[in-house]
Amino acid sequence: QTCALPISSYSDWLAWVLERLEQSAAFEVLGLDPPRNSEHAGKCGVRRESQLGPRYIDLLIYFDGVPGYVVGVEVKTYDEQYSKQKDYLKSLKSRYGKDMPCVLIAIDEDIVKDQLCGFRLRPWRKVTFALRKKIAEYANRQAEGNRIVTAMMLGFVAAAEQNLLEISLAAPRRVWNDEPTLIPEDLIPYLRGDK
Repeated sequence: QTCALPISSYSDWLAWVLERLEQSAAFEVLGLDPPRNSEHAGKCGVRRESQLGPRYIDLLIYFDGVPGYVVGVEVKTYDEQYSKQKDYLKSLKSRYGKDMPCVLIAIDEDIVKDQLCGFRLRPWRKVTFALRKKIAEYANRQAEGNRIVTAMMLGFVAAAEQNLLEISLAAPRRVWNDEPTLIPEDLIPYLRGDK
């Protein structure tokens, strides 16, 4: 039996992880091109529940090396009400300019473009794949530095995979041992750790 995180926890944990990874991680995790060389973007910061009119967007990501540039992120788990994003986009564009990217993280990978209301879709599956890669890079750089932080970041990714993507705990072991496993084929190299 799994213990699902409260809905807001996914946003909280994602914000916490992104702030600890290198600055280019946010762009890779969200599937965005950086506004300039990502190495010069500076430290990534994340504001949670920023008010936009009467509502609150889940994440506003900013970089201290790129003043005035932010990324708006709406994090969805099982909620499929996308219409409020239209208001978010209008508010964000008026505050930060028309080139400001907005991303919707959702379980569903086939959301109709009209429902996205100008946001770019980034499926949870791609988010967790990218996070695993960036966390591995973080762990290699930190060496013995901070195993607890690395374990906590990977724990968040595992919770998202198990609770949102329904990847069973046994799947990685079965794939690793070349045993039959009922999971999407493109997950096999990922769970095996292939590059």
